Amino acid sequence: MYVYRGVPIQQGAGLGSVFKKFLRYMIPHVKEYAAPIAKTVGKELLSSSTSIIKDAIAGENIRKAAKRHLSNTVDTLSEKADKYLDGKGKCKHKKRRTSKKYLHDIFSV
Repeated sequence: MYVYRGVPIQQGAGLGSVFKKFLRYMIPHVKEYAAPIAKTVGKELLSSSTSIIKDAIAGENIRKAAKRHLSNTVDTLSEKADKYLDGKGKCKHKKRRTSKKYLHDIFSV
């Protein structure tokens, strides 16, 4: 007896499978590199925004205060990026040299 059972489920490797594999590859890299950078940038922007708000409450022009504090924030972030990208943070370990065993023969003294 023929009964309609609905649309068959797509099986196999489609475009979604490609994206899934890509995300599985990228998520550890994002957690390792992008998350700490975003955290640092967020902290700096939060501190500069509080300084801007303090200056605005004190009666200073908001645009001038924002320019001054945001330029200081950009300078601070660029200094931190230079330290991070300097290449001194993570070092590659040198290969250990194996000790050479000296062979003694009849001609060696």
